[in-house]
Amino acid sequence: LHSIINSMPSVIIGVTVEGMVTHWNKVAEHHSGIAAVKALGRPLIEVFPPATLDKSHIQKIIDQGEPFINENYQYEVNGKPRYFDITIYPLSSSKAQGAVVRVDDVTFRVHVENRLIQNEKMLSLGELAAGMAHEINNPLSAVIQSAQNLQRRMSPELTANQETAKQLEIALDSVTAYLDERQIPQFISNIREAGERAATIVANMLEFARFNSREHTLVDLPALIDNTLKLAASSFQLKDIHFKDIKLTRAFPKEDFPKVSCSGVEIQQVLLNILRNAAQAVSQPEHRHNASLFIEVKESNGLAIISIKDNGAGMSEEVMRHIFEPFYTTKDVGEGTGLGLSVSYFIITGRHKGTIEVDSTLGKGTQFTLCLPIAGRHSKLD
Repeated sequence: LHSIINSMPSVIIGVTVEGMVTHWNKVAEHHSGIAAVKALGRPLIEVFPPATLDKSHIQKIIDQGEPFINENYQYEVNGKPRYFDITIYPLSSSKAQGAVVRVDDVTFRVHVENRLIQNEKMLSLGELAAGMAHEINNPLSAVIQSAQNLQRRMSPELTANQETAKQLEIALDSVTAYLDERQIPQFISNIREAGERAATIVANMLEFARFNSREHTLVDLPALIDNTLKLAASSFQLKDIHFKDIKLTRAFPKEDFPKVSCSGVEIQQVLLNILRNAAQAVSQPEHRHNASLFIEVKESNGLAIISIKDNGAGMSEEVMRHIFEPFYTTKDVGEGTGLGLSVSYFIITGRHKGTIEVDSTLGKGTQFTLCLPIAGRHSKLD
């Protein structure tokens, strides 16, 4: 019996009704780092915290005579969340009562399930966003065009306006002076500006439904990333830190890196979105004094892998679950549309058949990992 228990791949622990350990297999030793001789006779809560059991809980399971199952129980190990399936079987005999606890680490399974759910959610949201964009586009175009026509028909320099004013015996200069005094041109300009900004958002929404708008060519990724970093240094406007003041570390391959078939413009758009978020994360007061970015490019299993890691504010697991959803943003109103990472997600997964993942710890930083298939090579994504 001892050999059978030790050969099982799950954590197997026997406990008394009082929650004291009576059996402790090899996998329990491996996961807890506690040898069986030191675990036996001690309270389960001390030696294996994920299996939170007390006397009343064990007695209830024994009285009911049915296993208790707790799936996807989250517990933090070395600062990282992990997930466990915990099954507790009632053990009852003429000599003793207690329970058998079986624990399986299902972290990988949970991550895969979450990724599948995320993919389905993003596809649905993409279709919804594209439909909304088409519906909004027509009235929005009318608003922008009407604002443009108003500006033209109020202009004293336009010949048609001068002729119409003359026919109606109206002093055009007086009308213009009145409109200026009442700030009408400024109001119309504000309407046009807001309409054009909304049109940009609509254009981004339509990105969700377009999977072949730009031609793919063979691209040198390290060179593309270098150009993107130069563009970021010259174009990013941050409140409290300059992009060039962020410590930048590159880990690029020394030998010739295989070229990737992709749209260079779109990949650069994705990189700029990630770099902008990273720069804003490290510009927080508690992080800007030691702001740094680490960018790595490597090849593995037929994939080109780009990693961008910052030591900024990081994000919670709740935020990570929504980070690629359209219009989800943690920024203040007016500072972001919540579309940058959503568009990036569809560019990588939809147009380039790759993957984009995020890993973050609140207060310690964030890492984005992009995987793109290398042309002519089989990869795990195949």
